[in-house]
Amino acid sequence: MVSKIFRALLLLPVFILMIQGVSFGQTPEQLNQLQNMTPAQLSTFNVDDLSDAQVQMFVERLEESGMTEAEIELGLKTRGLPQAQIDKLKLRMQKLKMGGTKTGSGIDRARTRETPEIKEDDLVKILTDDFDDILDKDEQEKHKRVFGYRLFNSETLTFEPNLNVPTPKDYILGPGDEVIIDVWGSSEQTYQEIITPDGYINIPNLGPIYLSGLTIQRADERLQTKLSTIYSGLTNGTTHAQTSLGQLRTIKVHVIGEANRPGSFNISSLATVAHVLYLSGGPNYQGSMRNIEVIRDNKQFVSVDIYDFLMNGVMENNVSLKDGDIIRIRPYVNRIEVTGEVKREGIYETIENESFAKLIEYAGGFTENAYTKIIKVKRNEHGDRSFADMAFDKLDSEATRNGDQVFVQGILQRFQNRVQIKGAVFREGEFELTDGLSVKKLIELAEGLRGDAFMERGIVYRTNEDYSYTIIQFNIRNVIKGAEADVLLQREDMVQISSIYDLNDERYVSINGEIKNSGTYPYFQNMTVEDLILRAGGLRESASESKVEVARRVKKAGDDLSNKTAEIFIISITKNLELNDTSGFLLKPYDQVFIRKSPGYEAQVNVKIEGEVTYPGLYALKKKNERISEIVQRAGGITPDGYPQGATLIRRTEFNPPKTDEQIRLENLNQLLLAVEKRKDSDGYTLESEAELLQQKRLGNVKSELEAYNAAEDLTSGREGSKIKRERLSNLSIRDSIDVGASELSFESIGLDLDKILKNPGSKFDIILQDGDILSIPRQLQTVRLRGEFLYPITVRFDEDLNFNDYISRAGGFTEDARKRKTYVIYANGSVDRTKKFLFWNDYPKVDAGAEIMVPQKPERQPMSVQAWIALSTSIATLALVIQQLSQ
Repeated sequence: MVSKIFRALLLLPVFILMIQGVSFGQTPEQLNQLQNMTPAQLSTFNVDDLSDAQVQMFVERLEESGMTEAEIELGLKTRGLPQAQIDKLKLRMQKLKMGGTKTGSGIDRARTRETPEIKEDDLVKILTDDFDDILDKDEQEKHKRVFGYRLFNSETLTFEPNLNVPTPKDYILGPGDEVIIDVWGSSEQTYQEIITPDGYINIPNLGPIYLSGLTIQRADERLQTKLSTIYSGLTNGTTHAQTSLGQLRTIKVHVIGEANRPGSFNISSLATVAHVLYLSGGPNYQGSMRNIEVIRDNKQFVSVDIYDFLMNGVMENNVSLKDGDIIRIRPYVNRIEVTGEVKREGIYETIENESFAKLIEYAGGFTENAYTKIIKVKRNEHGDRSFADMAFDKLDSEATRNGDQVFVQGILQRFQNRVQIKGAVFREGEFELTDGLSVKKLIELAEGLRGDAFMERGIVYRTNEDYSYTIIQFNIRNVIKGAEADVLLQREDMVQISSIYDLNDERYVSINGEIKNSGTYPYFQNMTVEDLILRAGGLRESASESKVEVARRVKKAGDDLSNKTAEIFIISITKNLELNDTSGFLLKPYDQVFIRKSPGYEAQVNVKIEGEVTYPGLYALKKKNERISEIVQRAGGITPDGYPQGATLIRRTEFNPPKTDEQIRLENLNQLLLAVEKRKDSDGYTLESEAELLQQKRLGNVKSELEAYNAAEDLTSGREGSKIKRERLSNLSIRDSIDVGASELSFESIGLDLDKILKNPGSKFDIILQDGDILSIPRQLQTVRLRGEFLYPITVRFDEDLNFNDYISRAGGFTEDARKRKTYVIYANGSVDRTKKFLFWNDYPKVDAGAEIMVPQKPERQPMSVQAWIALSTSIATLALVIQQLSQ
């Protein structure tokens, strides 16, 4: 709060310059002089001297500073500006924000009749927020439940007087009112005079005229008489005069008692009791809404009942206030809480001998679900609590008491004449219980039975008087035919007609294997294997026609079938989806159909050979056991620039399994679709034949088919086994990653001795190729790379005359952290050889062209802690003691 006041004080010098009419072109000396005005000098300032442009400038400065009007108001009060002038300034600021009429002079200014009233968006809202901060959350909610509290804390209802209406004839003039006299006709003149504190106005050539205490009508008559002495036309009708009010005077009234913000308020002379109550925040939680007194001349003038306005929209004693009036808010006398089935729950105030019927009227009356025969009343009675059931016919005669708690119950959620029917009927629901209504008639009202109704048994659930249930069973078929006595229904009976499908499991069949859409499908009577295959989209190209297995559940097993879990039927089928036998094999519920893969079906398997061969590229394997030597021969052999010692075979790992036949098929179809679309876009090609249209329709489904396939989990045995292996390797990778730096690689390299392979085709060195293998044969290599813990890791030229230590020297030798005994060499073909130990000498591996010498780093050793040293020394001492005892 202190920071806000400080910010407001910083902006005050700018405002002071504006209110004195100072332009920004004045000298610094003049500005400093005005900024140093004393509070006494500032107290004589009149906001009416400001132009609209100056006020607008102040509003803009206020918005730029990020300060609120309340902060500025507090700062102005601190500097000594009167509250009445602050209120005038805020009103003009509000009108400028709303685009209101600018203040003029003369008659226009008189008709505008600006007033220094405080608007809700200004001080009241801020003070209301401050007041709410004082109360805790529970108290705020309790306060808001008091009927009428929100009336004086509304953002839109301010009760401010309407200044754009003719001046009331009974308005009594007083000091500070501006009187405007317009003379027209033979003579024209306008007088604007403010009534002095002594009650006079001074008109030239007439002298002082006393108007204080007169109504506006009586003042007009007196002024007409006085003016006729200088305007003779007023008596013969050639000149006319009219008296009106301009700037209204400001009066001060006081609010005392149980108000949210008691205090003194400077208001317009047209303001009423309601407006002042709004400015003060209305009655507080202890204050009365029913007895608000206006004290004038030291005695009660009128009493205001806010409930008249809340209930009827009128406020009988909402009188205009006079200077010095006191509004006193007394504490409430009776307050009653009303809850339950009323339209407006809350806390209400009643006056002496006010009835419960009036209280219910304040609460908006009963809701449509209210039980109005009796209302429940809890009240204070001689030091403890009592409970009363108030009959409806006593509400007018019984008076309320302070502290009563009224609860209006709701009607019971039960029906006097309801029956229900559920299940296999065309129109389930609730029906009216009429005389003689029976089960058969109720079924007819429900539009009859559905075809799936279970006709052997129906049930009536009946609610007894003690709320227990009785079940009445009947045969639906016999009741409808009249062969069995019908069941008469009672209130709250519920008839249940079961469906045959409710009494049985949902029936289905499934199909898996070499079918386009494997899965589960609903079972239909007389369903054949051919029907199910059609439903599943047909056979794949790889499907076997000679072996279709059907597995059927075993329902009842005899002694000889005790170990049998399913009956297996093997049938054959043609591409035309016709069974080869004529037995008319039909499926039964829960059958499983398996379409096996044709034994001779095999999709193409591709490998790639790249590098220094005559014909590099993609090759399809001719047989399952085709070897490296054969594929190199098909590729035209190694070129003269080839380096067979560096040949590497790159193979997929478990983390990158080969594509399935179905994936390959769908990708090929997708590429075909893209080719058709590309041709259509580039050539303006249009399909003409029906066959081409059908082909395009088929290809249009490829993308969705591919997405659906990739989204589903492939549970075939081969891929599932690969998946399990991948998971195992992944776990090992996570476990050992700290030690060996393993990772989930998609491909791995296999070291080859291509010279031996080509010299001995079919030998153990000649590896059998797999799908996706890549055989890479590089050009002749002439460098050796040195990586790891060298002083200067480098790539050097290969020289047959250099040995291992010579290459180490080329890289500057080992570092202090080098693990020399673990040095190894990675050859160009991917194979690895390590350093070996023979007695006291290290046997380093051979270095070939394209090799890479790797020197690992010594592991970081953690120093032993004090506790470890103590444990070690204790163990040694114990061991020494044991040895000593044994030696004795």
